[in-house]
Amino acid sequence: MGFDYWYYQYSVYSEAVRTFYPPQDWTTAGEKALELFFHGQGNNSAAQMYLVLDDEDSETIVPYPGDANDLKMEAWQVWRIALRELNDPNLNLGNITSIAIGFCAEADKPFSTGAGTVFFDDIRLFSSRCLPENRSEADFDGDCLVDFKDLEEMALRWLDRGYNIYPVAAPNDPVAWYKFDGDTEDSAGTAGGRPRGNPSYAQGVYGQAIRFDGYHDAVDLTNVPGLFSKIATGITIAFWQYGADSAHHSDTLCCSDYVYGLTDPAIAVNLGCWRQPGQYNWDCGRPFSFDNRLSGNHRYTSEWSGRWNHWAFTKDVPTGTMQIFLNGLLFDSRSGADAPISGITSFEIGSGWYGGYDGLIDDFRIYDYALSQSEIAHVATNGTGVFEQPLMVPADLNQDDQIDFSDFVLLADHWLENRLWP
Repeated sequence: MGFDYWYYQYSVYSEAVRTFYPPQDWTTAGEKALELFFHGQGNNSAAQMYLVLDDEDSETIVPYPGDANDLKMEAWQVWRIALRELNDPNLNLGNITSIAIGFCAEADKPFSTGAGTVFFDDIRLFSSRCLPENRSEADFDGDCLVDFKDLEEMALRWLDRGYNIYPVAAPNDPVAWYKFDGDTEDSAGTAGGRPRGNPSYAQGVYGQAIRFDGYHDAVDLTNVPGLFSKIATGITIAFWQYGADSAHHSDTLCCSDYVYGLTDPAIAVNLGCWRQPGQYNWDCGRPFSFDNRLSGNHRYTSEWSGRWNHWAFTKDVPTGTMQIFLNGLLFDSRSGADAPISGITSFEIGSGWYGGYDGLIDDFRIYDYALSQSEIAHVATNGTGVFEQPLMVPADLNQDDQIDFSDFVLLADHWLENRLWP
């Protein structure tokens, strides 16, 4: 329910009342709290806001516990009331006949007057819920309970660490290689890049990296038909990426031949989005179809945002295999994706299908075959095989970049902790 907005003007008090007929029973479905959202205006008078609950025989007044000047804030604020804390033994929650929102003078200014406009939305009842500010650090799945689901999450990452060494094998030369060291040139000499918008440069993993703003910035490749004429039965797209928060449905890292509403891309890579935990898509093949898409949800925001990650996307047409590698390890794969890589006439980095990319890209390479895991490790580390990155996962409770018994002890300290409110 909602009052929409209320203009208040008081010398004693001002109220807006909602009457219920028949009366409402607030006890049948485990109701434990009342919540409402309000939005003030900068020129409002400071006042004491309150609620009045009436059960026909008596009424209970619930003062807003925050600052009276909150009514001046031009932002949505939440007021939550635990029903068990009303402390009125005479109030019959099974027979609520009306609810009112009122304004009156502050207690220390009993003779003041005032006026203003306040907007209200989503006045509702609910049972216990998990509020983000109440969560325990050991509550990995966000349900405000530390239990076997959180233990399962720790077990999934058991003995993971931020420092790893993987076997390497030198790959063939890439057919296109954009180091982004202050320019968009192709070090392989096949297809130069032409900046669009105003991309800038910042410190990267190796030298500099290119920065995209997510809206107007991109790099358009030249000689795209010539580049992709060398790519027939397999492809690998590999790069280092450091993402940022985005307002897009899903950030597009690179994309080919896409026109909104007219042409689907033969190749597209999407990582992360404004929704949590975010989605990844690896599309490769013409004609476009979901049979040639490898897609899923990121498990952690750190897989695409807030740190450098190395990604490699591969497709082998003869076997119909598509794979994604994250920081040297297989992240996802599928079979049955045998649509050919053909008909590509344009290609852009930093923008495309679902919206532009917000963040940095470094060392962007395209190969004309599907690299193996050891070849990808070689590409990502300049041949060393050494990955050293912050772990940045919830189960690393002591933040020492490894998941082990010291984290388990901290989990055990919170075991069966319940932080549901109220």
